[in-house]
Amino acid sequence: MTRETRALPVDHGRPSARQILGANGGLALAMLMWGGAFPVIEELLVSWDVVLNTTLRMGCGAGVLMVVFLVSERGRIRKGPVPWGKVMLLGTLGFGVNSLVFTAGVANAGGANAAMVAALSPIIGAIAGRLINGEPLRRSTMIAAAIAIAGCLVVVFARMQDVGEFRGGALLVLVAMSMWTWYSVQAQRWLAGWSQVRIAAFTATAGVMVMLVFAGIGLALGLVGTRTDFSLPSLVMIAYLAATSNGAALVLWSNGVKVLGVSVATLFSNTIPIIAVVISFVIFDRPPLPLELLGGAIVILGVLYGQIARMRGGR
Repeated sequence: MTRETRALPVDHGRPSARQILGANGGLALAMLMWGGAFPVIEELLVSWDVVLNTTLRMGCGAGVLMVVFLVSERGRIRKGPVPWGKVMLLGTLGFGVNSLVFTAGVANAGGANAAMVAALSPIIGAIAGRLINGEPLRRSTMIAAAIAIAGCLVVVFARMQDVGEFRGGALLVLVAMSMWTWYSVQAQRWLAGWSQVRIAAFTATAGVMVMLVFAGIGLALGLVGTRTDFSLPSLVMIAYLAATSNGAALVLWSNGVKVLGVSVATLFSNTIPIIAVVISFVIFDRPPLPLELLGGAIVILGVLYGQIARMRGGR
């Protein structure tokens, strides 16, 4: 494989200022959706089992993405060759298995603990970018990641009494995030030339097919389906997740990775714990602690430093 082939999916020329601005705005919005999803998922898991809830909300999200794809590209499903093997592999690991592992982690660790694990995304992204795509480990990226992670550690210590110790669920979330980082890089490599909506719609649909198999086996064995909740509030939360964190956020994230690279894009994941705290305050009237505000400021500082250093061409 040539050097040009390795670099093409993630760094195809220098992006324009408009592309960089759009990618940053899209990533910020995606983090808002994902950060708000943690408390919603935790609430749903009170009355749903992991497999059925994940399959239902991801299935709805894939449906939303497919509708957007059909409308935006006028239904040209067969536009160009479709590498079905790669699409199925991306969907299986990046959506199917990943979503089930992630939801199980939230169920076992709680939304707050799971959100804190998201602070490790920059390190995972930097390592993945190096190993998978040959991206250099920029010094500015590592400094930005260290600053942002320091901010998240401040938040962790601030809420230690409420969050408690990390349990097995945190490890599951870490595994899921590693799989998601792999998907983010490989999707841009293997499906180069595809629109971000097309990538998200096809791979999400493939992932849902895998989850349906798991759900069917679980139902046949009596392992899942013991807890369901089709009340209006529950359905509203599922619809919300389908349209935002399982729908629009996937497209925004993919575009951010394409323009900025996975190492820079994952810096935004450091804001997820802060967003989760803010959403908890707005919904549950729990005011943030002073240290949480300080941690949030440090996280934002790290993200801004990484972006400014990149735009200036720093190492």
